[in-house]
Amino acid sequence: FLDDALHRHLTVLALTESRLVVGHTDEHTIDMGPMQAASTVEAVALDRFTSVSLSRIVSHPEKFGTKASRVEEAWLTVGWGTVRRTDLEPAGCGDPDCDADHGYTGTIAAEDLMVRMSSAADGVENVTRLVEFAAALQRRTGIGSTTARMR
Repeated sequence: FLDDALHRHLTVLALTESRLVVGHTDEHTIDMGPMQAASTVEAVALDRFTSVSLSRIVSHPEKFGTKASRVEEAWLTVGWGTVRRTDLEPAGCGDPDCDADHGYTGTIAAEDLMVRMSSAADGVENVTRLVEFAAALQRRTGIGSTTARMR
């Protein structure tokens, strides 16, 4: 792929009584050959989940609970122990003249799946659907807090 190319992808989430089914398809090509699609489907037992997180950006938080306030963006991040993301950066100290090697600092996060939607790109209805889906997943797994009321 060219570095500045736009790549299409599709993610489908389905919640059953016992599993989260995740289907993901991306455009894919090898050595600038013909366009292909790479597709993966994973079914994860709900009792395997270690985290279910929903982050939201809310417009007019001072008017929360009224029609003047709504969720503009939402991120659903879930973990079940398959993927760990490591973010490292050089460590430092408060001395601006110090040139010592302080090693690295960072975080390790369980992040098997992250889905982001925004009202500008995906529409208000789809952001609402993601928030409701996340709340249903939190209820089914018993992880996180119920957040369906926050639209």
